[in-house]
Amino acid sequence: MTNVTNPNIFGIATGKSPIWKVSSGMVAKLSDASGAQTIIVARGGKLDLDGASGSNTIVFEGLSFADVDVYRDGTEARIRLLVSGETIASIPVVTDAQVLRFTDGEKVLQIVSGVPKLAGATIAADTAAPTLLSAELSGKSLVMKFSEELNAANLPAASALTIKVNGTPLNSTAYTLSGVEGKNLLVTLSNAVATGAAVTVAYTDPTAVNDTKALQDVNGNDVTTFADFAVSNVVALTDVSAPVVSVHPPYTAPVNPH
Repeated sequence: MTNVTNPNIFGIATGKSPIWKVSSGMVAKLSDASGAQTIIVARGGKLDLDGASGSNTIVFEGLSFADVDVYRDGTEARIRLLVSGETIASIPVVTDAQVLRFTDGEKVLQIVSGVPKLAGATIAADTAAPTLLSAELSGKSLVMKFSEELNAANLPAASALTIKVNGTPLNSTAYTLSGVEGKNLLVTLSNAVATGAAVTVAYTDPTAVNDTKALQDVNGNDVTTFADFAVSNVVALTDVSAPVVSVHPPYTAPVNPH
């Protein structure tokens, strides 16, 4: 058995390979599984399998089929946890059967007459909208965590967000959408907000359909409009005030009259 002990391991599972095991907290990127291979994914591990040229078995330790959602993204099946929305495996859907083994049984993944199927049922494309799970502010940095990975290329204008401090909306020019890191939207404020101030964030989806420029997941599903979401603002600010230089008159020694 090969334990994958470093993140972002690249490899090929061939007939000569021992059993691959993806440990918790690790990511295995395999370019191919050549058939009759067993790949074990520990709970907390992630598998990115680019190719499958034969029938293989992928074991998900500690997970039942009821714990996951399977959807199609192009020619790949994505497996994500229902509780967190986190994708734990990407597996190509090919004619050769890929057996997915869970604690409550096995499911066969393959293309049948050109249609991607899992356990005989057609795999639907991802249509679920990401939802906001948490928001945390520290000084000028607001991190908004969503249930799915976000599309970093098509962010909306800052005006799509409404940030309020103690009930008063900030001008949209007072903050920028500075980027995406996985499931996190990063927002930078022009001025730091005092720790303990009541902060909320709201979002307005441009239209009722999926838009070109909007908060959305990597499959183009827009985040739906949500009202004031309470932001955690309890992280103590680091003192960023400029140092004050005290200037004293030069010392003059007293004159001894004797």
